[in-house]
Amino acid sequence: NEIVFYISFYEFERQLENAGYQLNYPKIHEENSESLGPDSGLEIAQVYDMALAWKNRFSGEKVVKNDIRYGEGKRFLVITGPNQGGKTTLARAVGQCVYLMLMGLKAPCQSMKGRFFEHIMTHFEVEESVETGAGKLKEELWRLKPMMQDLNGNQENSFVILNELFTTATTYDARIMAQKVMEHFQN
Repeated sequence: NEIVFYISFYEFERQLENAGYQLNYPKIHEENSESLGPDSGLEIAQVYDMALAWKNRFSGEKVVKNDIRYGEGKRFLVITGPNQGGKTTLARAVGQCVYLMLMGLKAPCQSMKGRFFEHIMTHFEVEESVETGAGKLKEELWRLKPMMQDLNGNQENSFVILNELFTTATTYDARIMAQKVMEHFQN
């Protein structure tokens, strides 16, 4: 199964490159580096969403590439912008880079430098389920709870992506809840 996976990934990479999208190996901080630690930085140049590039490979529509950088001592990157401005797509692209780095594979970017994360935790919006009998906010809190409980002590060396938290709450309530979530992940 592993050989099939790697051959498939190689073919996937080849087809993306034929469509004009490159994949590159991330450069990871050395284990004995003084900059290694929970507050070391991350730099990704020309990152793009692989799924979107794959979808558009025959249409000729180009995918927007972005640069991400946050320096040592920074623990959060907040992406803001207008509705339909590409924030979720950028969050997915950065998550793809970190995930593929964890697997030892090339990432959808021109270059990437950062530390090795042991875990990746994501929280993206999902459709409300009628079957649970809970509202969208309650479902969102249920999905967020395991990330915040830190049952395995994984938070310190984890890469966490939180996308559009509490969109169904009032602005006041969403701000307070989001502030508490951010404070939790800062400690």
